[in-house]
Amino acid sequence: GPPDLQSAYNIPTTISGTPTIAIVYASGSANLETDLATYRSTYGLPACSTANGCLKIVNQNGQTSPLPPNPPANDDWTLETALDVDMASAACPSCKILVVQAQDNAGDGLYLGQNAAASLGATVISNSWGGPEQPGQSLTASEAYFAHPGIAVFVSAGDDGYNDGGQGPDYPATSANVIAVGG
Repeated sequence: GPPDLQSAYNIPTTISGTPTIAIVYASGSANLETDLATYRSTYGLPACSTANGCLKIVNQNGQTSPLPPNPPANDDWTLETALDVDMASAACPSCKILVVQAQDNAGDGLYLGQNAAASLGATVISNSWGGPEQPGQSLTASEAYFAHPGIAVFVSAGDDGYNDGGQGPDYPATSANVIAVGG
């Protein structure tokens, strides 16, 4: 629960202001607000909803509609999004949560989502996605999406360790503009 997470990572339980944590993902998640309400209720946290302004869900362009459709049933984006939103909520119950839903994970939507999160006031941007860098691949053009001075941008290092199961390190976790996290 939240106290366990806060204790394990020595997270301050009192903060000044109301920071915004942005979570950037691909695809929609129709049950996200309901899932978050269940999590927060289970652990005795105050409500965090779109109605009270604590939760905001936008598309890759920062607009509240149209939101992308849910991913296929065999895709894990919905579960991954719910997990990250719940954990951000547990780590900082008084933070606002901004969920940026990219159209898919095949185009530039996840990159555009970084800019949307920054422009909507995120103080932290969290990403649980990436892919192995390819030899000779230039990622210079992508770096601008993660260069947001004053905003901490966190990116997962990969599902199978820093070397992604032997496929090579994952980008954008290797970007100089982000903080690579676990994996």
